[in-house]
Amino acid sequence: MVEQNKNTQLQKDIFDLSEAEFIYYFQEKIFSLYCSVKNKKIYQKVADPASCLKSIFFVFISIVLLILLFWFIMTSFTNMSFLIALTSMLFLAFWCRIVARFFISKINIIKKESPISEEAINLHFKKAVFNMLGLSHEDINLGIDMRVLIRFYDIFKQLFGQVNGNIEEIFTGAYHKIPFTMVEQFNGISHDVLLITKTSKSFKGEIQIVSSTRPTLGKGFQPVNLEDVKFSKEYNVYAQDQVEARYLLTPAFLERVKRYRNVKLCDMEIAFSQKYPQFGNVFFHIKTGMDMFELPANNMGSKEARAKAVYNILFEIKDILRIVDTLKLDQDIGM
Repeated sequence: MVEQNKNTQLQKDIFDLSEAEFIYYFQEKIFSLYCSVKNKKIYQKVADPASCLKSIFFVFISIVLLILLFWFIMTSFTNMSFLIALTSMLFLAFWCRIVARFFISKINIIKKESPISEEAINLHFKKAVFNMLGLSHEDINLGIDMRVLIRFYDIFKQLFGQVNGNIEEIFTGAYHKIPFTMVEQFNGISHDVLLITKTSKSFKGEIQIVSSTRPTLGKGFQPVNLEDVKFSKEYNVYAQDQVEARYLLTPAFLERVKRYRNVKLCDMEIAFSQKYPQFGNVFFHIKTGMDMFELPANNMGSKEARAKAVYNILFEIKDILRIVDTLKLDQDIGM
């Protein structure tokens, strides 16, 4: 009966599970996954010391023999021209290189077990657990495609003008069937979150929502006067098309942005743009100021504690994506 209930809950979207439901269903799987990662042996490829010494010895002997041969030729034929002598030296260098490469290729590469730190365990566990939950997770410490990083910076700098920091991790997945990519970066002082998602709503112009202290970030934009006075005090809204701006920026969306700002005490910038259709058309730059997706180093001994730590990260992701809910990004209701 318990397994039946768990299988029923598995049909729900991962983001719709409460904390209690998440812990109930996933604590066993998460703990088992952690134990698997912790017990996994990490190997690094290293050269066998014995074969290294053996190869170095043969390279040395071969070079000495070639030098002696060259000396014998030079002393036996005293009338050799300089050109012939130079040619002989080049020939000697060539064969020394061939001999060295031959013996180096004979060095045996062995696998040596390397101890894994608690920090490394958490990195591998985090990647594995979010993959299990249906999200792709990449961490800079485990390797991220540099072309992706450069493209991200390029997009956000063009849209917002000032996005500085080093990308630390990337989450990719779908929220209520809406694709998203969420990136956390660190500028040496504080953390930011960059979010790219996509709406099926039709719009052509660009819309920018920035802090009330900042002017428009591009040419051809007009200020948009919204009915929400409180929102207008906190943000400046600029658009290339006033009708599109009012169509996309619904009262529910404005309320959700204000709520997130007031609860998290952080600022954000938002852009609607069709310039990068292969990535998305709705872009968020959220200045969280803190690392929101870090697993605690300690106090995760029990199954429940570990599941709760994973849920806390999932909740932070969900809390940002709730803003997306109010946009009804998967619906095109027309203007």
